[in-house]
Amino acid sequence: MAMNIPRKAVEFVNHTKSSIPSLLSKHSKLSPSFIRHVQAASHVFPFRANNYVVENLIDWNNVPNDPIFRLTFPQPEMLYEHDMERVLNLLNDEDVNREELRRVAIEIRKSMNPHPAKQKEMNVPSIVDAKSGRKVRVPGVQHKYRETMLFFPSEAQWCHAYCTYCFRWAQFTEVGSEQQFKSKDTDLLVQYIAENPQLTDILFTGGDPGVMKTRIWQKYLSPLIADENKHLTEHLQNIRIGTKSLTYWPYRYTHNDDADDFLRLLEQCTLAGKHVTIQAHFT
Repeated sequence: MAMNIPRKAVEFVNHTKSSIPSLLSKHSKLSPSFIRHVQAASHVFPFRANNYVVENLIDWNNVPNDPIFRLTFPQPEMLYEHDMERVLNLLNDEDVNREELRRVAIEIRKSMNPHPAKQKEMNVPSIVDAKSGRKVRVPGVQHKYRETMLFFPSEAQWCHAYCTYCFRWAQFTEVGSEQQFKSKDTDLLVQYIAENPQLTDILFTGGDPGVMKTRIWQKYLSPLIADENKHLTEHLQNIRIGTKSLTYWPYRYTHNDDADDFLRLLEQCTLAGKHVTIQAHFT
């Protein structure tokens, strides 16, 4: 007879750039100078890691050469020497104005081609909004391939840990930044799908949609499988989720408070005739 053994949720500890000095001092033998350079890089590039990454994935005996350390902590060589010196000078100034540090960081980012290949402008479709009657760009949508659209949920504008090679890094430097590309408009999402019968796939991306709670997922997935929208979305066959959560926070599917609810929601999508795939990212 099967037994229902309750699973205790694993505490999620979020580490940001302010945690870098204490994390590196605690876990590594890196010099204070190197730590300061990593901290300086984190003022320009985004940094986020969690306790699973820090405690299970990084081999601290091999730092700074450990691949996962280099993957998740901003590296000094990511900045040009003159830019590094500008940031270090501000950090070393006891009277530093945080707004001045922020201004310099923004200036450096803008010089680094933060959105290569015009990714914020190209492939962003427009439609006539059914509510307003005005032609609008569909926010948070990129339609790069005939059968596939990318959707960037507003709540997925971060990751369990940021990769230093990420070409979308500029989206995660500041909350509410103009660099972000996102949407929470499900009405326009369904309308765009309905008006493009060639679409067979929707790919949820970000950031990492794997960070979203099940109740947020419900908001985005329910309109795609609702009976009243069936005539609008029946040509949509595949719901794809691009995520690194299996790598950076596998407890999302096993121990989180809403892990079972999330799997049941995916089951509902399958029962509604949609094929659900996890586009798992492993480095």
